Parts: sequence; structure tokens; C-alpha cells
Amino acid sequence: MIFYFSATGNSRWAAIQLATKLQEHLVNITDALQGDCSYTLQNEEHIGLVFPVHGWRPPHIIAEFISKLNIKKTDANQPYCFVLMSAGDNIGMTLNYLKQMINRNPSLHALKIEKINAAFNILMPETYVGLPGMDIDTSKKEKSKITEAQEQLKKITQLIQNGYQGEYKLVKGTSPWILSKILGGVFAHALIKDNFFHVETNKCIRCGICTNVCPVQDISGGYGKIPEWRHNGRCLTCFACYHHCPEHAIQWGWMTQHKGQYYFK
Repeated sequence: MIFYFSATGNSRWAAIQLATKLQEHLVNITDALQGDCSYTLQNEEHIGLVFPVHGWRPPHIIAEFISKLNIKKTDANQPYCFVLMSAGDNIGMTLNYLKQMINRNPSLHALKIEKINAAFNILMPETYVGLPGMDIDTSKKEKSKITEAQEQLKKITQLIQNGYQGEYKLVKGTSPWILSKILGGVFAHALIKDNFFHVETNKCIRCGICTNVCPVQDISGGYGKIPEWRHNGRCLTCFACYHHCPEHAIQWGWMTQHKGQYYFK
């Protein structure tokens, strides 16, 4: 069973590739959080997590999901647990934060899951546009990253099928502690919020796409209405609304002015 979160489609694409080749059931975490997050693993079924890195840490929605996750098994065998993280550049100490989340889940403890058996990451097209100098990749770089990721996923699939144990070629950056602890802390406390989002009403065509793609139901509106942010405290600053807007009408303060848009097509 592979649980995935994706805002702009990169991780969704990767999760579909893995689920298809591994013949695993695929669960969208955004949808799962609408229910009780209870699942029963069948014999020989794995536990997989696929998600993008946000500010060199797991997205807040991953922490929310793992805290609510309740897994049972139909047999006594300990399930194989793996994670695939997608990032535009490097992942810092994301895996360390994920391990802490897993260690706090009682149902995983009951299954004797106290660690992640295997950890992988792939580089995918950049989506973060919330700071000066940070923009989407060029079209050429996007294609190059996706082509390389396709080859990486073939290898990762083989490793999972063979029961690989450990961290496989994780791109953590030159100073993972600084990236995740210091810069990640700034992201978590100052930048992951919806306060800066606004819509340019003269451009908005009231299509409702932004409302539909928001993974945490933080945008009210819908077809025929101007979107408004609910300020529900769950915004991930994933920029799904920004990237999917067909008229480039959504901005995040002044940071996104004249920047590009991207989502996996």
C-alpha cells in the first residue's frame, strides 16, 4: 500500500509509477484525511510513503496523516516500509523528521515498525516560488529532471522488489542540519501560511480550479466566485493554487510577480 501526497503532480506521478510496477494499492493522503485513516495490509503488502519535501522537512500534512494513521495486518509478518521523497534540489534532514513522526505512531509500533527499511529520493522540477531568486526550472531542465527520474524509478523499483535496506543515494545537501533546522525552521514558522496569498480580481475568470486543487480546503469559492482564503491554519504553501491558475491571477505577496508556473502534465 502506497500513501502519497502531491500538490503539483510530481509525487503523484512517481507514486503511480511505483504502485503500478510493484502492484501496490495507491492511497491519496489528501483523500485519506477525509476519513479515519484506518487500513488493513494484506499478506506481503508493503507500506510506502511518497511526498515532496517542503522547506527541507516533510510537509505538515504528512505529520497530520501519520499521527492519525491506523494500520492492521492480516498476518504476523513485519511489513517492509519505504519512503520516496521528491525535491527540486536537496532534502536536508527530511528523513530524520519523518522517522520521529513514525516513532510516535502506536499502530506502527504494534506492527514493530520502528524504522524505515529503505529511503529514496528523486529530483523533480522545481515548484517553490516564494522567495527572491527561487523560480521554476527552465523547460529544458524540467525535461531533463523528469527523464532522469524515470530512470531512477526503474532502479528504485528493483531495489524495493529485492528488499533493499538503507538510504539510497539521498541528496541531503552540503549542510543538512542548517537546511532543515535553521532554514526549515524559518519556513515552518514564518513562510508556511496563507496570509500572503491574494487574487488579482481583474485577471480571475472564476473557474474554481484553485478551490478544487487546494489539498487542505483552505480556499472558498468555486465556479463563478472569486476565491478567498479561509485562514484555517492548514495552508502548506504548496503553491498548488498558484501553479494551476490558468490566468496567473494568484500571487503570494510580491514574491511571485513575473515568475513561472509548473505542474506535472
